Amino acid sequence: MIIEDGNITLSTGKELSANLGIIGLAPKGKDGWEISEGYDAGMWSEWYEAKTSNGKDLTKHELIEIADYMIALWGEFKMDMSMSTREGKSIRTALEAACERVQTELFQIDRHRFSTHFSEVKDAIMGG
Repeated sequence: MIIEDGNITLSTGKELSANLGIIGLAPKGKDGWEISEGYDAGMWSEWYEAKTSNGKDLTKHELIEIADYMIALWGEFKMDMSMSTREGKSIRTALEAACERVQTELFQIDRHRFSTHFSEVKDAIMGG
């Protein structure tokens, strides 16, 4: 499934539109399920002859493909939110900053080691 510029292309090649790539699922009502697109338009519903808003039938496998995509997207969202801190900074950002500080400190240590080693070698060569 590919979503680009509000157009959805399913693995079967069937094309649908979804404003901003937004796909919604209404809670199952007495008439069944409804999938919406964008922020207010229906995409597919069980009670409307099981067709998309642009008149295309969706197969069971295409509906499952859409569901799998949304489950993965919500999973990614959940992971990002669970890694965020109260201050709104992500733990990932904090870890990146910590790694950068450690890398800088290691560079300073290595530079000091090199400087010390170089001085020892120079003194040995120069007889100092």
